[in-house]
Amino acid sequence: MYENDMGYAAINHPVDRDPVCGYVGVIGDVCPGCGRKAYEGVPVERVNEYKNNCNC
Repeated sequence: MYENDMGYAAINHPVDRDPVCGYVGVIGDVCPGCGRKAYEGVPVERVNEYKNNCNC
């Protein structure tokens, strides 16, 4: 990078994760895994399950 006078370079990978079905990939307006639409809410039970199983 130094030889090309490039101080910084980055590659971004657009990856989404659906909170309901767990699909990982590029998600537009509708999840290809479960069909959930982007503007639909997530059930509280699913959020609690996700928080309880989080490896963070």
